[in-house]
Amino acid sequence: MMGGDLPSLDSSTRRLLTNEEVLVVDQKSGHNRELFARGDQIAWAADVPGAKDRCLAVFNLNDVSPAEVAVTCSELGVSGKCTVRDLWEQKDPGTFESKFAPTINPHGARLYRVSPAK
Repeated sequence: MMGGDLPSLDSSTRRLLTNEEVLVVDQKSGHNRELFARGDQIAWAADVPGAKDRCLAVFNLNDVSPAEVAVTCSELGVSGKCTVRDLWEQKDPGTFESKFAPTINPHGARLYRVSPAK
C-alpha cells in the first residue's frame, strides 16, 4: 500500500514503486519468514519460486547509529559462497564467503536477492 499523491511523486519514489525486481519479491516470493530479531536488528527471508535464490530484507531499528546487520549464507539456506543483488539500488555488491553484513542506516532497511555463487 502506498499513501501519497501519485501524480506528484518524485523520481526516486516512482523508481522504487515501479522497480520490477522489487515487484517480483512482493508478488511472487514464497515462504516469507523472519530469520532473526537480534536486539535492534531484524532480518526476513523469502524463497524465489523455481530458484535456489533467497530474498533478504534487513532492518536497523536503532534511531541513532548505523549498524552492520550480519546474515550468514547458511541462515538463508545457501551453502558456500553467495552473490548478492541490491534490489532497491539495482546494483551487485559482490560475492561473499559465508556471510553478508551490510551497514544499515538508523531506522533503515535494505532489500537484497541472494544466490548461490556459481
